[in-house]
Amino acid sequence: MLVKKTGLSLMLKVVNRSIIICCIFFISILNAADNTGYLSVSIEEGMQIYIDTTYIGEYSFSYMELPVGDYEVHVYYDTSNDWSDRGMTKYVSIRENKYVKLDFTSADKIKILSLPIGGQVYAGDEFIGRTPLSFDRGLIGNQTIKIEKSGYLNQSFQLAGNQKEYKFSLQPVENNPQSNVTRVSESNGGLKWYREGLIVTSLVASWASFYYKRQADQSYAKYQVTSDSRRRFAYWNQTRQYDTFAEIAIGVSVATLGTYFFLLLID
Repeated sequence: MLVKKTGLSLMLKVVNRSIIICCIFFISILNAADNTGYLSVSIEEGMQIYIDTTYIGEYSFSYMELPVGDYEVHVYYDTSNDWSDRGMTKYVSIRENKYVKLDFTSADKIKILSLPIGGQVYAGDEFIGRTPLSFDRGLIGNQTIKIEKSGYLNQSFQLAGNQKEYKFSLQPVENNPQSNVTRVSESNGGLKWYREGLIVTSLVASWASFYYKRQADQSYAKYQVTSDSRRRFAYWNQTRQYDTFAEIAIGVSVATLGTYFFLLLID
């Protein structure tokens, strides 16, 4: 009987200790769950939010409770086609009972403009787009920004702390055939000969269109008043011919003028 009581007592002690250990374990888990902080994220309309790889939503939120730890907060525009599609990422450390706020609104946007447009923009060695260009400052960090365009000198700069917009007038490379054709003449400030030719051609074609249209109106007026069938037929043919010439001339005028403005934009 003594042996049985001793064995039973030992078993009870083991069970009691196991219960105590389990209680301590669950209490530690509950205490660990209380080690949380708070996160707020501000975004623009159309953005989607991910924390690590978990989709959160497409609206700003405040005081989300998160366990203590380090997180990657990623946002991107779902429908945008520019370089910002890659998204904006910020890293945050949540500490116990601490509040952290992240802002992904336009306050973090950087805009780069150049004249002429179409300059290739690099952050370090990575191509990020062509001017005019906007992007999130957090994607660039402290990397050097460089603008390149064929026929023009490169521009390099560092992002300043509070500056949101950067404008550059790219300088042509001297003795470069391409830039000599497209740039404004430095000798007299006038346009290069082929651009002057486009302007002259457009003006002459406009005058010719006006002249032929006037002739067509005069022939049509004669067509309306004459009673001679032969002359009516001749006046009608003249009207159609002059109208055709007027349409061709105005088409040439519009085409040359459009070419002129296109060259201005790409220069």
